[in-house]
Amino acid sequence: MAGDVRGASEGVGMAQEAGLTYLVFARRKYEEPLRFQREWSGSPETQAVMASIGQDWLEVVLVPTRSIRWVVRPREEAHVQLAGE
Repeated sequence: MAGDVRGASEGVGMAQEAGLTYLVFARRKYEEPLRFQREWSGSPETQAVMASIGQDWLEVVLVPTRSIRWVVRPREEAHVQLAGE
């Protein structure tokens, strides 16, 4: 699948998604990984997003922040090795 454009979901549930905050990931070349660019609050419509982040992106992915689930190790299990230990 590398290099494939996953396909836009334009119009699918867009009205109910307007006004949410999204993490924006994008790339300019297929050889590049998607990278975090910024947060976006507003309409997920293509024209609105591209007007905000620029037109020079090959692929842009919006991830609704409400869909992010943090997985955090319990404090007693976490061990951080400090430099010099």
